[in-house]
Amino acid sequence: MALPRLAGAIPGRAGLSEAKGRARDMTQPAGDEKPSDARAALEAGVQHYKAGRPEQAAEALEHARMLRQSDARLLTYLGAAYYRMRRYHEAAEAFRQAVALKGDDARLLSNLGNAYLGCGLPAQAREAFAAALRVDPNYVAALFPLASLERLLRPGKAVEPGRPNR
Repeated sequence: MALPRLAGAIPGRAGLSEAKGRARDMTQPAGDEKPSDARAALEAGVQHYKAGRPEQAAEALEHARMLRQSDARLLTYLGAAYYRMRRYHEAAEAFRQAVALKGDDARLLSNLGNAYLGCGLPAQAREAFAAALRVDPNYVAALFPLASLERLLRPGKAVEPGRPNR
């Protein structure tokens, strides 16, 4: 699965630990207290996701979602957190909403395709991967899964239980 990437300036080595400290102070509330600011909750969710804590990320991102109207970045991270937790239906819904807000984005469409695969919906996954490739014909994260699905879903190529599809 393609992970969300954030663009932005990278501080120098000396400023990095200081910036991390400020970010931690801003995004990590004391104890079990939830941030009251939607932006702080969103950043806390992003930090949890990057630290490999998808459960805490999803909780913080859902909290941010309650505090303000969702945006594509929030929904992308929420979908990625749900996907890591193998909650594929919720991941697909978050990615679908992110695509609706952001428009055609190859990474989001590919993530949606992967979530559909997790849901056991190969036809919808094929549509999402194909849409990703219409946006960016060279997007490898959609190219290989689409080729596999095309082989799998080809008419007359039913898969027998316990036998590989060739």
